[in-house]
Amino acid sequence: MKTSFIKYRADGSLSSYGTTVITDMAELSTTEHTAVVVPRGSYDNHYWDGASVQPRATIAATWDKLEITADSVDTATLTGLPIPVDISINGVIYNVTDGTLSVTIDLPGKLFIVIDEVAYEETAYTIVGV
Repeated sequence: MKTSFIKYRADGSLSSYGTTVITDMAELSTTEHTAVVVPRGSYDNHYWDGASVQPRATIAATWDKLEITADSVDTATLTGLPIPVDISINGVIYNVTDGTLSVTIDLPGKLFIVIDEVAYEETAYTIVGV
């Protein structure tokens, strides 16, 4: 019988997953990875907290608006973020330490904002500058 497993890195993020006939997860674990038995379908929505597999939480942050004037003054603000959190804006990573992100845009276009923290479900937003 095959067993589904996930290997997690020390930071709790997914390293690899698969199935094996090995039933002792200690045989799959290393000093850099912890292997655990998991039910199928839980690869993307769980993480390792150092002691057990936990579900990734939903980020409960909210924007005050998703469309702003492209004048470098009008601001969209996201509040209720985890503290701290790394956020990607158009591929550049910013560390937010106070739970709030405010953005402006100087030319018409879009800001693609992604939050992909280990303990939280990946969340993406688009701010449009007009």
